[in-house]
Amino acid sequence: MLILALVTIVIGVNAQISIWSPIPKNVFDNPMYKAGLLSGQSAGDWFVRWQTGVIATSYGKNKLTGNLETVPFSAVGVGVGYQHYKDNNGVAFNDYGAEALLLKNAQSNGMGLGIYVNYSLVNIGSHYDFMLKQFFFDTGVQLHF
Repeated sequence: MLILALVTIVIGVNAQISIWSPIPKNVFDNPMYKAGLLSGQSAGDWFVRWQTGVIATSYGKNKLTGNLETVPFSAVGVGVGYQHYKDNNGVAFNDYGAEALLLKNAQSNGMGLGIYVNYSLVNIGSHYDFMLKQFFFDTGVQLHF
């Protein structure tokens, strides 16, 4: 986990916009983004950002019965994402990306680690719960800073 934190800091600090600062509304006003665009195209770029996620539904196999179970509001988490932003009428809009989240299980005292892809606010991915020693398939929402 320490290595992930150090890599995040190094990438975030060396990026054109720091992981610690919000994305400016006028980030795509830079002529660098306008050069080479065809008419009708909008500018876009990738940024490393802090992410928070709420896992709305988890699907996992019950170890006792062998049945597939659905767990509502199973976890909340925080982590790092690599997000694509596009120019939407002068405002940077996050349209898709990927993130890794450290999760706190909402149903028990367990913790987990999840990998997700997002389209706008919707997350789809999987996490491993360290207490239950089990993988889950998840859907949820993500929030970014």
